[in-house]
Amino acid sequence: MNVLLVTSHPIAPPWNSADRNLARALLLGDDSVTYTFLGDRRDPTPWPARHDRARLAVRSDIPTSADKLRCFAWLLRHSPDVDLVHVLVSFRPESLAPRALLLARWMRRRPWLMTCPTAASLPSALLPRANTVVTLSARTLGQVRASGVVDSCHIDPGVDLERLRPAPAAEQRRMLDLEDRPHVLFAGHHDPGGGLEAAMGLFARLHRLHPEARLLLALRRRPDDRPAAIARRLAARAHALGIHGAIRELGSMANMRAAVGASEAVLFQPAELGLKMELPLTLLEALACGRPVVVSPIPPLPELADGTPAVVVGEATSAATLQHLARLLEDPPYAQRARRAARQLAERRFDATAMVSAYRRVYRHVLDGSPGGNGARVREGTGVGAAPAD
Repeated sequence: MNVLLVTSHPIAPPWNSADRNLARALLLGDDSVTYTFLGDRRDPTPWPARHDRARLAVRSDIPTSADKLRCFAWLLRHSPDVDLVHVLVSFRPESLAPRALLLARWMRRRPWLMTCPTAASLPSALLPRANTVVTLSARTLGQVRASGVVDSCHIDPGVDLERLRPAPAAEQRRMLDLEDRPHVLFAGHHDPGGGLEAAMGLFARLHRLHPEARLLLALRRRPDDRPAAIARRLAARAHALGIHGAIRELGSMANMRAAVGASEAVLFQPAELGLKMELPLTLLEALACGRPVVVSPIPPLPELADGTPAVVVGEATSAATLQHLARLLEDPPYAQRARRAARQLAERRFDATAMVSAYRRVYRHVLDGSPGGNGARVREGTGVGAAPAD
């Protein structure tokens, strides 16, 4: 089976976007699928030889508008010999890209499906024309079906459970040259409402109970960032909260596996998700590494929760949220139970192998309409074709 994998920027490190990470799992997965995809000319990654990589010249590790235009230009000029097309793109609101894609020859000549990594901007020009639409959450599946798209399903995103395994926090802290003391992690953007302010405020309350604790920040960059202004704003906020000396910034290119493993918990309590992936991969990686996560009740984040201390849903100002974090630091049996539950949740729902298998079934469904197009690890009633497989 030959598939053209369409992404808005080349599939190459650094792995700092939902599109790239989901595409990487597909490329490294099922050997019965051959992909044609856009890559970076500088990328030394040993991709499986069966794939056909178009090497583009990219100027920055953070995809710029020019880089994205270069990708779209290649896609519009070429018509690879494939069986079907998989569009895996987070479209910005008001973007012309969805309509531009409709000009591509392969969009008119091949069956195709699209995955929606975010619900912030569902491309109305593309959804009704796709043979199948895949969402990452049950909430967005409902939105897609409400728009009239019947052939759609929900596939949970997956992470590599072999590469990401629980490891002693002390080892990971040594890798990052951190003190051997409790840490909590916020990994995300500095955008207003994106969760950074909430993480700093919650940590300030935790720090008053546990002055030995530290907050790790791994802030992703954007092409138009002004690092000096951002640093000044963070420093002012930290001083106001009384935690300036208790924060360690790891930078935008941090070793995320080590950062997650060095932490007792990962915080992500945004007021809005914006264009961020609906179920952020950092949270799934934390679960795989046996680290509990704390999220806000902004949909669809509560879909992560399974009723165990692996995922706690609550506002940063909540007393229950603070109590949970404090207990992770004070109560070793409780912390161990939360870590074990986190890994078990990842194994049950967020295994990349299961995700890849689900996409293979969807590909087959698109090609010949066979039963079983529904995704693995989906909630009841959200699949296409046969009853949900689990």
